[in-house]
This record gives sequence, structure tokens and C-alpha cells, in this order.
Amino acid sequence: MASLRWSHFERFATPAHLILFSLEEGPKRGRELRDELERSHDLWLEPGRLSGVLRHLERRGWIESLGDEPVHRYRLTEKGMALIAQHHTSQVEKRDYLEWHPPSHRQKECMMKLVTWILRLYPPVWCERYEDEMRDLLEEHEITMFTWLDLLLGALDARLDPYYRTTRPLSPLQRFQRMRTAAASAFFALPLSIFFYYALILDEVDGPWDALRQAQQPIVVLASIIGSIGVMIWGMTILAAVLILVLGSLRKSATSEEKWLGLLPLCSGLVAVGAIASHFLFPWPWLNMIQFGVFFLSMLSVPASIALAITKSKIAERRLRSLLILGALTSIGLAMYQLSLMLKQGVTSVLWPGGNWSLQLIVGLLLMMLPTGVAFWLLIRSWIALPPSRPSAPQASVGCLQSNRQTR
Repeated sequence: MASLRWSHFERFATPAHLILFSLEEGPKRGRELRDELERSHDLWLEPGRLSGVLRHLERRGWIESLGDEPVHRYRLTEKGMALIAQHHTSQVEKRDYLEWHPPSHRQKECMMKLVTWILRLYPPVWCERYEDEMRDLLEEHEITMFTWLDLLLGALDARLDPYYRTTRPLSPLQRFQRMRTAAASAFFALPLSIFFYYALILDEVDGPWDALRQAQQPIVVLASIIGSIGVMIWGMTILAAVLILVLGSLRKSATSEEKWLGLLPLCSGLVAVGAIASHFLFPWPWLNMIQFGVFFLSMLSVPASIALAITKSKIAERRLRSLLILGALTSIGLAMYQLSLMLKQGVTSVLWPGGNWSLQLIVGLLLMMLPTGVAFWLLIRSWIALPPSRPSAPQASVGCLQSNRQTR
């Protein structure tokens, strides 16, 4: 009875069960079967593949060949007819079960979310060609654990297939979206790194680092210079990005949402400047904590609002390229600052008593470097996807004239 399990047979042998359905109408030759599969199901089988499937069905006892003719014809056996009948019965039972026990909308939605996650495991080339078609097919299909297993095995097979491992050129829309994601991630990595520095690192190492810097320890002084250069780099790039977004928001064609997103980084920077001015104008001790909190949050919100504006607003490709360059410079400055922190702590662990690498310090440094590393990875992917720069119109015309002269 185990050999008649249609569900197992149907999942792994699509050409075979189509041949069984075709033979249900009567005996046929191999050529007739191949032509019918191509005509009715758009399935082309090579002669070797077809003969292999027919041999497999014969070994399982589902079909038999009529050997009394020069060209063999195949027909269903009793075992094959029983398999077809079992399939029809199971389809009727499944249809009746779904009519009386329809899956809830929430259950179907949860299953589709898991299926969507599994489809992300497939190579990008496969997803570009088949993902939408597969999702539409699965929405009309009853999703079970066997469906998930089959999709996972298909993802592994697609990853191992050399055809899907070859890269395809990106479309202009995909390239633009990759540039947008890379620029936004570069600016968003900055407030995350600063937050982790103040939350996990500063209290651990502030005293030893200041003492070694005041003692003119050479490596610590060099690290401080590198960190200061990094801060200057990201500070200048943030100002340039704010200027680009403000100029873009002043365009006549900009919508109200784009104007609001373009002016948001400038407003955050003005709040930070106001907090500093209030500290000098009203140096009251009870107000210092509030002023520092407002300054700190507003400074963190400047690069975060830049990333939000890049993600949500419509930006021309030229301005997006400029923001991408500024994002790369911001990541470089942030990496220099993190390098200075590593150098300072390396010297501290050697020269300062008890200045070892604590768990909180290691976690803080890792959390600082994680968004920076992700930003660098997205920036590299974006730069690779950029098309080669085109020659300007005069250069192109000169090249055409030179080629014409050579041909003459």
C-alpha cells in the first residue's frame, strides 16, 4: 500500500504523473506521449529523459509495454489504474474538506509570511524571474509542511545551480534603490554608533584615556588626532548633506512632504544650536542636564532625519549620487573614530592598571562597529552597481570624428 501514496509521487515526479494521466486515455507510443506533453503542458522532454521516466514507471509496475509491435506502446497496469483512482479520490476528499473546513484568513496570512521568508533564500536571479509567479501560485495552493520543505529544498538546489549564481545587470530602478539604501544606511549608522558610545563605552574608559592623553602618551595622542579628524569629516559631510536637502526642498516642484523632510535636519540642527546657546545664556546647574539632553537628542536626530529624507522623498539621481559620496565620507570618518577608540583601549590595557577589556566595553565596541560595517557593505554593493560614467557630448563627438577619420 505504501507504493500507492500519490502525494509522495506527485511532489517529486511531475513528468511521470502527467504521463500516467495521458495513458489513462489509452495506450500510446513514446513519441505520442512526448508530443502531448509539449502540446498540452508546455513540457519538453529529451528522448533520454522520456525513456528514463518510462523505465521508472515500468519498474514501479504502473505501466507496461506492448511488445508485440516494432515500436513499443505503453498502457496502464492495474496498479497504475489504482494509483490514478486514488489520486481522483484524494482530490475529491481534499476539495470537500476545504469546503467544510476553510483555512482562516489569519492562518493563511501567517503561512504566506513564512513562504515569503523562504522565497528570500533563493538567489536574486531566480527571484527576479520566478518570485512573483511562485507567490501567485502559492496563494491558490494549500500550504502544508511538505510545501515548506519542498521550497527549502528548491532554494538549496537553486543556490547550487551555476546558472542562478551568475550575476545579472541591475535595472535602473534597482540600481537607484540600492543607492538610496546605501546612502540612508551610512547616515543612520552615525547616530547608532554615537548612542552606543555614550551608553556603553564612555563610563568605562573616560578616566584612563584622559589621563594617558594628558601624559602625552604618543599612541594615545595619535589616536586622539585620528579621532578628531574623523569627527571633522563626518561633521562637514553632515552640514553638506543638510545643505543639499534644504536646497532640494526649496524647489517649486517639491511637495509639502518633501519640503518638510528636507527642512527636518536643519530644524534639528537649530535645536542643537539653541541648546548650546541656552547653556551659555542660562548657566543654571539644575538646567544643565535638560540642556545636554536636548542637545544630545537633537544632534542624533540630524543624521537620522537625513536618512529618513533620503528614504522617503523623491530625490534626483544627481543629488542622490552626491548624498552617496557624503555618506561614504561619513562612514570613513566614523571608521577613523572607531579606530582611534581601539588604539586608545589597546594602550590602556597595557599601561593602565586594571584597564582590561571588560565585557561591557567589548559589547559596546561591537555594537558601534556593526552598523558601520553594514553601511560599508551596502556602499560597496552600490558602487559596484553604478554604471560606467558616460563621456560628455563634446568628447563623444570627438571620438566619433576620430573613428570616422580612421575608417576613411
